Amino acid sequence: EIQMLRSFAAILTFALVVSSNPHPSYVVVGSSNVDVFLPRTRDFAIPLEDNLNVDGSVNLIAGGKGLNQAKALAKLAAAKERVKFVTCFDGAHPLSSTLSDAVSAIDAEVLAPATPRSSPPVSPGVGVVFTSAAGEASAVVVSGSNVLFPPLPAERLPPSCSALLLQNEVPSETNEQAMSLYPDAITIFDMGGVDRPPPSRPVTFLTMNEAEADRCLLHLPSRPSPSALDAKAKAAFILDHTNAEHVVVTLGGSGLCLASRSPKTALSMPCTYKPTTVVDTTGAGDCFRAALAYAMLEGGKGVEE
Repeated sequence: EIQMLRSFAAILTFALVVSSNPHPSYVVVGSSNVDVFLPRTRDFAIPLEDNLNVDGSVNLIAGGKGLNQAKALAKLAAAKERVKFVTCFDGAHPLSSTLSDAVSAIDAEVLAPATPRSSPPVSPGVGVVFTSAAGEASAVVVSGSNVLFPPLPAERLPPSCSALLLQNEVPSETNEQAMSLYPDAITIFDMGGVDRPPPSRPVTFLTMNEAEADRCLLHLPSRPSPSALDAKAKAAFILDHTNAEHVVVTLGGSGLCLASRSPKTALSMPCTYKPTTVVDTTGAGDCFRAALAYAMLEGGKGVEE
């Protein structure tokens, strides 16, 4: 797993042995999900009525964009005290034990969902992930407690950080508060999750896959047809209509496209590392975002390099 994470950093050809910031700190505010993995041994559609029986057994694994990114950063930094993860779930719900075990291995601030005291325990976020023999994955995600974040307790969080990682699996208000708490941090905002307009606040990196880029375009002025633009043009258009310094559109095994504001550039970058066997692509984008933050702060080179 750690080799895979370091390979994502190598995609950007950063020299990780050279450190420009010897003691950077990271704050990840985001989701925690219990992922239910189901093997997809044949093609099928999820029925709206009736039942569907599939072969195989079920595995429960702690995931979610926020938790995946925090765990990846803790592995890369090799020092969990430099990574603070802020998430929200109800420890009284039976499914939450899977998450409690996972967050105990990192420095986490677990917030109680904002619900009335008399309410029954709220389930955590749940992702039902279908995996194919080729390693491709698709998922249905139930938000659960991820959309019930209370106000962030600033007194229990680090007073500053070098990089802030955010995602659209938590409320917009939570992301806005996090950005106001850490205005000087490198901010990596993941557009994956709930379909929303891009943040109005300035961010360093706005990241998304191509499907998320297509949805993002529909929130922008003039609403260009996604089919009329290639991935590089999509990244450039989104850059021109948001407050991001850089827009990254990931393309799976084909690499990524990067559009930057200063100097104004738009580049296609092929994937330099391709495994011989793909086991499971779940969380690959989250690992990439963590590696991007780590490489920017501890790689000693610029964005394009």
